[in-house]
Amino acid sequence: MNPARLRQRAAITSALRRWFDEHGYLEVHTPSLVDSPALEEHLEPVHVGDQFLHTSPEFAMKRVLSAGLCR
Repeated sequence: MNPARLRQRAAITSALRRWFDEHGYLEVHTPSLVDSPALEEHLEPVHVGDQFLHTSPEFAMKRVLSAGLCR
């Protein structure tokens, strides 16, 4: 890895996060593992212990929206 490129990437990420924060957006993290997989016609869920890797953060993001966090 190129240290200069890593610093540049970090600066870009920081600037993006700062812009979203200044405009009232809230960064949320959706879970990687879920208790039940989504019903996806063309995707097979991957077991990880007694849970599954999520195929999409869509359901978690919908829960965020339904909790009233629009941004």
